[in-house]
Amino acid sequence: MTSPQRKDTSRHHDQPGYGASEVAALLDVDRAVIDRWRKQGLAKPAGGRYDFRDIVSLREVADLVKAGVKPTVIRKTLDRIAQQRTSAAPPMGKMTLAVVSADELVARIDGELVSAEGQRFFDFQDTPAKVNEAAVLGAVVPTTSLPAIMIESKTPAPELLFERALRLEGEGELPEAAQMYRRVIALAPEWAEAHYNLGNALRAMGRVEAAEEMYRLTVALDEDYAAAHYNLGDVLDERGALAEAAEVLQSALDAEPEFTDAHYNLASCLARLGKHDEADPHWRAYLERDPNSIWADAARQALRGKK
Repeated sequence: MTSPQRKDTSRHHDQPGYGASEVAALLDVDRAVIDRWRKQGLAKPAGGRYDFRDIVSLREVADLVKAGVKPTVIRKTLDRIAQQRTSAAPPMGKMTLAVVSADELVARIDGELVSAEGQRFFDFQDTPAKVNEAAVLGAVVPTTSLPAIMIESKTPAPELLFERALRLEGEGELPEAAQMYRRVIALAPEWAEAHYNLGNALRAMGRVEAAEEMYRLTVALDEDYAAAHYNLGDVLDERGALAEAAEVLQSALDAEPEFTDAHYNLASCLARLGKHDEADPHWRAYLERDPNSIWADAARQALRGKK
């Protein structure tokens, strides 16, 4: 349950969130592309860290680019739509963009189709049409002239992708499972369990720093996720960050007081920090819950060493 200390070489962030490299991996694009989109104003990360809303926006940008739209066209469309809205306009709800051509987009704002010039169109969803359709962001639109016929796309639900990722992980296909978890997060960026499972897959692949970041994001999303606190504490322990590991393991116990292994690991961290009086209650709590484990003798020896 404990490992030798390692030199602390990881970078720490004051804010939770994703770095540009992590965003690139989640969206399956090059890091340079993410940086270029940021410079073009398609994302505005706070302090250089991308939050969950940024992931959603950039996923939509990536889908549009894959459909053949230039990022400059996306930026121009967003600017024009923003200019059309007056201070008296009601707050804008959900907006998605759909492709008419490589140089023209329409927006669906609160269910209503609007062109970049402000023209509104009817949405004939039930009208049959024989047109060429292009799969785009959250919708399918004809490549013919407007008015457009919007048809909802068949994007796999994140729950379905999550189940596939679990199967891949269970079969030992860790790189494939990790990529599938990334797809889940791109679709559902606030799903804590997907971040946690991605962290586990990355750690099993030896990518410990990336796993640590996923565990941090998990507990940022769900502060009561005891297993994520525990695994984060274990990773911190492995690289010798004992004080922080102890704090994180205490968070695991705050969320789940009966977490047996967390008692052991916290006791071990505290003992190595010289805080034996604080460690003793956790040694005892561990022995009360699992007196016959292979780690029980070590807990008893630690307690006897105090006497």
